[in-house]
Amino acid sequence: MTYNRTVFNARIPLRRHLCANIADAELTGCQLATLTSYEKRVIPQGVSFVVYKKPFQLIKPAESAMGKHYRRLGLPR
Repeated sequence: MTYNRTVFNARIPLRRHLCANIADAELTGCQLATLTSYEKRVIPQGVSFVVYKKPFQLIKPAESAMGKHYRRLGLPR
């Protein structure tokens, strides 16, 4: 999935963020290196990539990486 890396709307409740509801993929070192190399190419355009688990797996928003980010920022969940 591609995202605009310059946008993060913390006013949106955690449960409304896609990243907070779908498990991210567990990538191998090689896969992560490939993803990182592609992402470095598009950083100037403000693009970021997220790889979700296949098949999709729903998770609890509070337990997601986004949930951890909300907690670090002291945002309501």
